[in-house]
Order: sequence, then C-alpha cells, then structure tokens
Amino acid sequence: MRALSINQPWAYCITHGSKRVENRVWNTAFRGQLLIHASKRYQTGAELGIHADSPEVDLQGMKQAPRGAIVGVCRLAACVPPGQDHALPPEQRVWADPAQFKFLLEDVRAFAQPIPYRGHLGIFIVPDAIVAATLAMIDDAHD
Repeated sequence: MRALSINQPWAYCITHGSKRVENRVWNTAFRGQLLIHASKRYQTGAELGIHADSPEVDLQGMKQAPRGAIVGVCRLAACVPPGQDHALPPEQRVWADPAQFKFLLEDVRAFAQPIPYRGHLGIFIVPDAIVAATLAMIDDAHD
C-alpha cells in the first residue's frame, strides 16, 4: 500500500482536525487509498496558526502526537496545481499554499494505535502485511 510522510503537526491536523489539503512542490498522478505517515520531524511554531485556522484541534494532543509512525489512512482524491486554489472546497483554502500542488485528501481515518515505521520521500510503498490488521479493524468499525 502507498504512503505519504507528513511532518507533525500537519499529520495530526489531517487525522484529528479539519485539514484535508497537503501541499507539495511536486505533482502526482496517483489517486486512491494512501497511508498517512507522521515523520519524525516537527515544525515548531506552527501551533498558533493552526489553532487559529482549526480551533477544534487539541493543542496538547498535537504537540504529543506520534512521530515516525503510520497514523492513519485516507484517499488521495485530486492533485490541484499551483494557482488553481479555486478548485478546492472553500473551507480547505486556508490550508493551501498557492505556489504548490495541493493533494486533496478524503475519507480520512486515524488509527487508534500508530504503527512505527520509517518514512521516505515522495509516495512510498508499505508492505500490506504491516497495516492489514489495523485496516481490518477500521473497516469492521465502519460496517
């Protein structure tokens, strides 16, 4: 299964907040189910801006969010090119960087237990066996 590594606190804002746009300097033709990997990196100082844009996000939870782990799953629905932010849902434009590609994420589900895993640049492959049990529990919960 494919995965995308995202710095904290942004991965937390996706899995526990309303952020559904991930900005990248590169394009992708991939569409489909995508694991959300929280990188070991944390962007210090982003908390206040995040809380202003997404007040429902728990600031303490965000600071303590797992790193170096697969924390959720979503569906990569679209890749919006630079300068095309009008194609995003209005409530997501606050998260968009106009100069970058925007990955539009839908059907986001957080994992109850993070799966420790080393991230990689770009969209990378995670062996299905590593996430099979966790995905099965999520699917059972939605049935």
